[in-house]
Order: sequence, then structure tokens, then C-alpha cells
Amino acid sequence: MQCFCTNRKTLVLFLAVSAISLGVSFKWMYHVKHWKWPQYETKGGVDTHLSSRSVYSIPSVYSVPSFIFYVRFTYSPRWATEYKNVLVRSMKLFVPSNIAKLVVVLDEENPENKQFGDEIKKEWPYPDICFRPPGDPRIYYGWGKARMFWDMMHPDLCTNATYVGYVDTDTLFDTIVTPQLLFEDNKPIIVAKIGLAPYACWVKTTERFLKKKEVMQCMSTFPVTVKTEHMKIMREQLSKQFGMDFGEVFRDSALNGQPHCICQFSFMCNYLWYYHRDEYAWHLQTVPTGDWNGADLRDGQVDPKYYHTEVKPEMKIPIPRTSVHLRYTIINGEKYNEREPSQEDVSEIVKEGLCYSGGFQYCPKQCRKWNQSLIQYHLYSFEFYQWFWDSRCKNEQDKHYKNVMGLVDYYVQNKKEIFGLRSIQDLCRTIADWQY
Repeated sequence: MQCFCTNRKTLVLFLAVSAISLGVSFKWMYHVKHWKWPQYETKGGVDTHLSSRSVYSIPSVYSVPSFIFYVRFTYSPRWATEYKNVLVRSMKLFVPSNIAKLVVVLDEENPENKQFGDEIKKEWPYPDICFRPPGDPRIYYGWGKARMFWDMMHPDLCTNATYVGYVDTDTLFDTIVTPQLLFEDNKPIIVAKIGLAPYACWVKTTERFLKKKEVMQCMSTFPVTVKTEHMKIMREQLSKQFGMDFGEVFRDSALNGQPHCICQFSFMCNYLWYYHRDEYAWHLQTVPTGDWNGADLRDGQVDPKYYHTEVKPEMKIPIPRTSVHLRYTIINGEKYNEREPSQEDVSEIVKEGLCYSGGFQYCPKQCRKWNQSLIQYHLYSFEFYQWFWDSRCKNEQDKHYKNVMGLVDYYVQNKKEIFGLRSIQDLCRTIADWQY
């Protein structure tokens, strides 16, 4: 795998590409093609360093509330490489600069974590670094992944942002992350699976943790966006309910001696469903398909009738995902479970996203492999479940790319620094040559 080289074209490519893609006028097209970056003089000449911290006024339709992406991992060469080559590199292509804010949470006691944190905070997107102490290892049975889940339930200790969007190091963005994919009517969007629960042991763990039947499983998209203060409220509420410290609740009720059977996101979104439902916008995918009849209902799951009496029809409208969970996905019929696809497959996912967002119109030779009239596969396939059975998917995809056009058109017309692509030729070369 190639390490990402920070340069102007690659950083801002995808958003400028998408603006070109959606039927804009020749006048606008001329503006895109000839618009130039403002020059920033430094001792060494022109500084092409772009800061995601830039401050300018953005109309509310193109902005988001106080929001930050959140990723938690422990340094190792593998995770460091994945962070840079998958998460950050795809963020550069697909996440607008005013949204591309990130907090990286690392181990406090580990010198390599300290060194890595000091390194990446100087690199785009210039993340906030939060070092978390190990606390009492008995809370998470000394298991590193459970420690990660524990920390993720304490986002308020690492950020003051109103909302956090959880991602993993292997989150590969493959379409522009518009505000409309994150928030709906100023409410954070939650995408989850209902119907046949994919993982039976998660159901019992969630029921034990919340003392309520599981409604949904929420390892269903990235980012998983929650209101930061709701996690603090959840901890306090469960501590009171169980009559013990939240660490004991997590150890005894969530892990219960089985730390490998836990989904922190299912804890979160089921809690939010029961106690803060009206503060979120829900998009719930019935699995395996919309005609699930209650077969193989899991122990600890709500009655199938619940999905008709409590889940409103508008909560079942499909929505495009922003990204691929790279080590847990299906590509060309092959299932990847805890293993990474080939470099060629990853490159194809990114190129497909580029083509759907502009390449079809302006780089037909480079995009002839894909068909614009079809659904962009990974917008409706996450991990091992697809939403294609819902006939509304294509219409929702078209709405998404209409939003993309509006977002990018605004940035280009106002010469916002997120646009550094200077020619259509740059776009076509990138589609042809981009490699993971």
C-alpha cells in the first residue's frame, strides 16, 4: 500500500469533481475549470497546506451543528497505517473541510501512542488528540477492544463538540459526506438493522445492559452519530438503575464475563431509541428483506409486531451510506470478514465513487466500467447486508447527488479553499491512476 502524499490536488479532488458531475451550466463549468487557488507565500515559495480549521460563514444548508468524527484505537504499525491510508486518505477525498474535524483517542500510558499522537496532530486533518488512562483493567477484563468500547461511551471526556460521529480506522469514505447524510431536520441520523438480528449474542448483551428488549443492531453505518451529552446521561441513568458505579455496570451487565460478545453501538442506539427517540432521525433497514415475518426471532429481541406498531413507515426509508467498513464487506460476491480486500478492489471502490460524482459526464473513457443508471453498490451495502430490495434506493441516491451538486456549487462559486482542482484533466487522470 502507498502512503498518502499530502498535496493540493488529492486533498480537494473529490468535492470539486462532484460539482462538475450533475448537469451544471457551461458558465459554471468554465468557472470550475479556470478557478485558481489563492496563493499563500512562505519562505519556501507557495504554501499549499490547507487547514480544516479555516473559518468562514457557511449557509446552514451546507453546514452541520457542532460535530466531530471520533476514532479510538491503540497504536500499532497496522492500525497507524490503516488510519492514514484508509480513514484519513478517504476523508481527504470525500469530506468537506468544514466537516472534516476529528478527535483521535489513544492510550495514555503507552509511549508509542504518545509519539504517534504528536506526529499525526501536525498532519491533515490536524486532529485533536485525547489520551485516555487505562483505569481499572478489571472493568474490561484486560481486553483491549473492550477498553475501546468503554472509552467510546465517554466521548465527553475527549471533546466539547455537541455531536460525535464514531468511525473506525478501516472506514473508507466513498461518496461526498453532505450535511444531509449526517443530519435530518437538525437531528443526527441513525442507521440500524431491524428484523432478524444478525448476531444473537449481541441481543442478550444489550438486553442485560439496558434491562430492555433489543430493538435494533447498529453496526450498520459510519459514522455512528450521537449527541455527546446523551452518553453521559446514559451512564448516570444506568448507574442509578443498577445501583452501582457505571464501571461495575459495564463489567457485570455488559461484558458479563463474555467480552467478545458485545456491540457498543447497539448499546448506544437502543438506549437512544428508548429514551431520546424524538431527538434523532431514524433510518431502519429490515433484514434480510422487508418481508421478514418474525422467523428465527432472537431471545431478548422485541416481538415482531413491534416493528409495525412502534417503528413508523417513514423510519424505514433507505438512506445512502457514506462509507465502507473495509475489513467487513462484500466485494464482487466475495465476503471479507476481518481481512482487507485487495489493493485493486479498494481502488475500484474509490474510482467508482469518483465516477458517480462527475466522472461519467467528463471522463467517460475512465468511467466506462460503471453504469450511472444503476445503484452505486456500496451506498446500500454495509458489512454483509444489502438494502437493494427496497425500490426507493435509487431515488434516494439521486437525491443525495442533487445535494452533492448544491454543496459543491456553493463552495466553487464562493471560491472556498476546499476546491483546489484546476482542470477536468486532473479529474480524469486521478480516476485513471488513483491507487490504494
